[in-house]
Amino acid sequence: MLILRVGGLQLKLTRFCFLIILSSVFSCSFSVNAQTCPTTPPSKQARAALKNKKPADDISVSTISVSDILNWDVPSGVANPRVRQSKMPIDPHESKAFTLTGDLWSVELQLSDCDLHLELTKPGGEANDDRIVVEIPARDFATDARTAILDKRTEMTKAKLIKKNGTDFLKPVRVTLTGVGFFDATHWTKKKPKIGTDHGTKFVKTLWELHPVFKVEFPPT
Repeated sequence: MLILRVGGLQLKLTRFCFLIILSSVFSCSFSVNAQTCPTTPPSKQARAALKNKKPADDISVSTISVSDILNWDVPSGVANPRVRQSKMPIDPHESKAFTLTGDLWSVELQLSDCDLHLELTKPGGEANDDRIVVEIPARDFATDARTAILDKRTEMTKAKLIKKNGTDFLKPVRVTLTGVGFFDATHWTKKKPKIGTDHGTKFVKTLWELHPVFKVEFPPT
């Protein structure tokens, strides 16, 4: 028998009932959180004009790999705060779109700006392999991409393939994404210029992202 305290009430529950309630909390937390963001006003979000900008219809799109992004060099001049805060591209990669295929291990809603934060390894990778971050903004042009990811997350939840934290997958999902290159300079540090700090999980090994992602597909595996 387990005791659950809610306000001034004290409820005695069997372990089975407790687990049902706990499961319900995790399943609804994602939608509840969506109603509380953004916690940071758009005017205060770093480089928001660039990472939320709708790509031009004729933007150049190249096919690359997860490994390619992991090997991209840090933009020149990034040690300068003005460069890191620039509303304009600071590297040629930020003016181009890329398509890549990888294994999706994590989906998290960023409360600061409502973006969906995804972490990927190369196809066939393990959970502790090097990862990259891709993000899907809460913008009309990315609605189909967000819907595809959220539907897949719901599917994984129903199949009990998501950890209790509601973010990490127990089994990866193969995904093909298209988005614009973006260097998340907010997390840059002098000691860790390539991976920065507080940029996803410890497995993320670059500050380079695809952001905004505007197309999502799930290829057959």
